[in-house]
Amino acid sequence: MKCPKPNITNGMVRGNLLTYGSVVEIVCNVGYQYNGETTGKSECVINETDTNPHWSGNPHTCERMFQYLCQFFFKEAIAIGNLYLLAFLKQKHS
Repeated sequence: MKCPKPNITNGMVRGNLLTYGSVVEIVCNVGYQYNGETTGKSECVINETDTNPHWSGNPHTCERMFQYLCQFFFKEAIAIGNLYLLAFLKQKHS
């Protein structure tokens, strides 16, 4: 049983084995990331409910690094803002 060859936008697949149990490496182009990393791995698997082989870790996309940086800084800004708000409220009620 074989998995279909992964189609990676803004990246490529390393590994030619597409059979059940084989693992391929997904390598993103410069400036792109796969789930926050520049590379990722995916295994050809079969679920108990679905007999069609498919790649683990869908979707297989390489996103611009900027998107991940924005998500990171947004989460950090919220955390820092919450700390300042708590300190302000504590001081106001003291």
